[in-house]
Formats: sequence, structure tokens, C-alpha cells
Amino acid sequence: MVLSTLQTASIVIGIFYYLFNMRNAQRTQNIQHETRQLQLYLNMAQAWGKEWLDSYIDVIYNQEWDDFDDFMRKYGPISNPEAYRHCMTLGNWGQEAGILFEQQAMDPEIMWRHDGENITRIWEKLEPLVMEFRKRQNHPMFWESFENYYNELKKITEERLAES
Repeated sequence: MVLSTLQTASIVIGIFYYLFNMRNAQRTQNIQHETRQLQLYLNMAQAWGKEWLDSYIDVIYNQEWDDFDDFMRKYGPISNPEAYRHCMTLGNWGQEAGILFEQQAMDPEIMWRHDGENITRIWEKLEPLVMEFRKRQNHPMFWESFENYYNELKKITEERLAES
């Protein structure tokens, strides 16, 4: 009787110990995953650095156009290669971030906190150009990941505004 009670108690203790260790291992994996995500994102942000900031300031604050043709006249690859490069830098950055987002390589919360405002401003400024480019070049998926990323971040922003 005593032996069977000890055996049962040992089994129960073993099960609790196993579950406790599994839970701690899962927590450790989650922390490591979040750290890797943040490191990946920070590496991407650091890689763009000054070029991204110069491009952001130029496109958001200096460039103005009425339509696609006006943009091409003022800031196209032939008329103003540097301004065009700035526009492409921001779009390509948005596309890369969007791909990370779509592949679930990044936590949407981290990306929203870091990029929400910038992505919104960039996409909303470039969207008319992107849509016209897609039509004229028959390239319907041009910067599609950027657009999807913008739409997801916008949903998160709307949820946050509804919560407050």
C-alpha cells in the first residue's frame, strides 16, 4: 500500500516537473523568437539609415505633383534621377517590410509601433503613382506587399483608436 502510494506520488511529481519544464522551455522559445524578430527588423532599419531618412524628407516634404505625368516630368528617372531614387527607396523599403510581414517573420505589433505612421504617410503619398504605374506597365502586383502591409497597419491603427 505504502509502496503504491509512493509510486503514484512519484509519477504525479514527475508529470508536474515535466509540465513545468515544458512551459519554461516554451517561454524561452517565445522570448528568443521575439528577440530574433526585433533584431531582424532593426537590422533592416539600420541598413537603410541615412538614405531612407533623406528619401523620406524629400518625398514627403519636398516633392509635389498633380498626377503621374506631372510626377514623371518633375521627378522621373530621366528628369530628376535623385528624386526618383528617393521615391524608389521608400517604395522598396515598404515592399521589403511588407514581405517580412506577409511571411510572418515579424510581429505585427512591433511593426505597427515602429512603422505605423511612416508607412501610412508614404503609401498615401505614393498610392496614386503606384496605381497608375500598375496600369501603364501592366504590372498589377507592383509593390503589392507594401500595399498589403499598409492595409494591415491601418487596421491595427483603427483598432487602437477604437480602444481609446
